[in-house]
Amino acid sequence: MRRIKKWLISPAGISVGVTVLGFALTVLYDLIKTKPVLTTIWAILQSIWRFILQCLTFQLRVWWVLLAIAGLILILYVVAKIDEQKHSETNQHPFLQYTKDEIKDWNWEWEWEKQYDGKYGIWNLHPRCPRCNTPLIHSYTGGRTMECPRCHFYAHSSIPNYDTVKLLIYDNVRKELYPKNENDE
Repeated sequence: MRRIKKWLISPAGISVGVTVLGFALTVLYDLIKTKPVLTTIWAILQSIWRFILQCLTFQLRVWWVLLAIAGLILILYVVAKIDEQKHSETNQHPFLQYTKDEIKDWNWEWEWEKQYDGKYGIWNLHPRCPRCNTPLIHSYTGGRTMECPRCHFYAHSSIPNYDTVKLLIYDNVRKELYPKNENDE
């Protein structure tokens, strides 16, 4: 559910939503004006086709082509710089490599997600099986116990509150009580 909400507020989700809404409003407009349905959309498609034909028969000047190539090179340079900045930003935060730990006698694994305010939050926090390192699932045999779907390990002790575990992870980061790289574990 969280991924659906995240997709809906993403640029792709917004663009698809606006397109579907525009199509629905166009059909509604045709119905209200008692035109044959999709007349407006047909007129829009004809306009797009005329525009494409005008672009294909347009006479280009050489300096326009050179200017377009220079612009493309500039855009590629800016994209490369932005990508380089993202990689250097990842290197500035060593805690981003801290994605697993044993907390309250349970093995935990999680991911870091950059939020809209620029801060990092814990995402996809889940306990792991101590035998085979498979993510544990809630057992329906009773209580808040966990079960390994692979080796059928049952954790009979009650699982800690996820918010408490997140708080301890944040505290470990704040106090730098985590391995600095994967080899330190």
